[in-house]
Amino acid sequence: LRLRFATIGHEKRGIEVIAIRGGGALPLANGVLRILVKSVFGAISLLMIYDSPRRQALHDALSGSLVVREGLSAAERQRAIEQGR
Repeated sequence: LRLRFATIGHEKRGIEVIAIRGGGALPLANGVLRILVKSVFGAISLLMIYDSPRRQALHDALSGSLVVREGLSAAERQRAIEQGR
């Protein structure tokens, strides 16, 4: 079982949530933290995107996740983590 921690919008746009460490699936605890922070702070969490080097929302930064295009190779995921997209 692989939990994706993606919204319907993520699915429609062809983007996914990955772990910054390793570039793979987000661990369960990190995913739950991501959902909790997003639930508490809502749209305010998104404002951080404009001031973050990796263009992460607050819930992504705190949970160690990054939103990227689906279907990236391992090398492309690593480059996205290093470059911030």
